[in-house]
Amino acid sequence: MEGDNRNGIERIMRSEKKGVIHTLLSPLSALYGAVVSTRSLLYKTGLYKINRLPCKVISIGNITVGGSGKTPMTIFVAERLTSFGFNVVVLSRGYGRSTTGTQVVSDTESILLDAKEAGDEPYLMAERLSGIPVVVGEKRYEAGVEIMELFNPDILLLDDGFQHISLARDLNILLIDSTTGFGSGLLLPTGILREPVGAAARADLVMVKGAAGLGPKVTELMAPLNKEEICFEYAIEDFTIISKIGTADAAANQAARVLALAALANPGSFISTIESLGLEVGAKRLYRDHHGYTKEDLAEIYKTAEGLDAIVTTEKDAVKLKALLNEESKEAAEAHPPVYTLRIGAEVSDPERFDYLLKSVFTTDNGTL
Repeated sequence: MEGDNRNGIERIMRSEKKGVIHTLLSPLSALYGAVVSTRSLLYKTGLYKINRLPCKVISIGNITVGGSGKTPMTIFVAERLTSFGFNVVVLSRGYGRSTTGTQVVSDTESILLDAKEAGDEPYLMAERLSGIPVVVGEKRYEAGVEIMELFNPDILLLDDGFQHISLARDLNILLIDSTTGFGSGLLLPTGILREPVGAAARADLVMVKGAAGLGPKVTELMAPLNKEEICFEYAIEDFTIISKIGTADAAANQAARVLALAALANPGSFISTIESLGLEVGAKRLYRDHHGYTKEDLAEIYKTAEGLDAIVTTEKDAVKLKALLNEESKEAAEAHPPVYTLRIGAEVSDPERFDYLLKSVFTTDNGTL
């Protein structure tokens, strides 16, 4: 199964223990590190220009690959900022989309692109953030200039923007998953680090996914940087049917044994969330992050789910699965377990302090902490 190979590779990358593969690949990590460090130095010395937009910019991102809660946190921050009365636009790269350049996924009234054109995560954000425009663009500054002309926002919210140094930001939020930390502490492709740990110095605020906070090893690495930390956790907001058959009130009719279906960089948190509902994960079907589902995939998923009571997937995966499920006849759907999706939100450990930091971009002289 596709997920088996993916998880084996990622377990090695995410493990704190270093083995033979780490040793063999370490020269590639050193080369990658040299390129990243040189790029950072060019921006720091002014040889590469950092551009500023005529609005406030808040960035949410990480220094590791996948699975740190960027999308739920971006949705949460966008909603909080809007509740304060700010005009917000979300800007994402749109990984895996079929389009190029700057594209408006949604405006204040409607969704303008489908999931393939927008990318699964921007489309999900467009669905969740009613009235808040979502835009995709590879070049963040150029996209920001277009956004200013189209929407004139108070705040541009960058999804997965930590590495986009070319665009100045007024609040830099770094996400760290407490269960994964920095893995082996090695850079890609040997480990999960996009940048050396020292790059976290650019952060104004560190958001830690998991109530327990950072583990001792990560705490030791982060201590010299002296960054403020606030914890956040996933919160289950909804549990709904997306197939043509099944009980709509899923919360009151939870099945006993389910298939966990996901295409995520780090599916462990999703599986734990399912189990927290009292459901037994009888089987798993795991794909690479941003996987595009096909009819053949759906047939394999149903085969794996034989004998189980339901299939549970993520909201991000549901974006792509809905089209396939809608193509099925009711008779065909009745031959298989119903498909449910978990709608996940974020809850922060210190909401008053978090809100204060968000608002601070408008109250400090230079727009930074």
